[in-house]
Amino acid sequence: MKNKKILFGTGLAGVGLLAAAGYTLTKKVTDYKRQQITQTLREFFSQMGDIQVFYFNEFESDIKMTSGGLVLEDGRIFEFIYRQGVLDYVEVSK
Repeated sequence: MKNKKILFGTGLAGVGLLAAAGYTLTKKVTDYKRQQITQTLREFFSQMGDIQVFYFNEFESDIKMTSGGLVLEDGRIFEFIYRQGVLDYVEVSK
């Protein structure tokens, strides 16, 4: 009986470690993709001027689509949606 409890406890700990490792890996992949998207967007919009503020709308973004906006030094404001390598953006009037 004691051996069954030990095996159960070990199995439970193993499942917990596996779940934690999966979460960590998923988080790292998500962060890496976000960094790549950020770099791509900064390179694109920096051609229009110096970027003052750059942000993502976390509440509107998901795995397939990222939305956000930015403000350039000259005061122009842009909103964008980046979906599967395609960038749609619009200049917002003041």
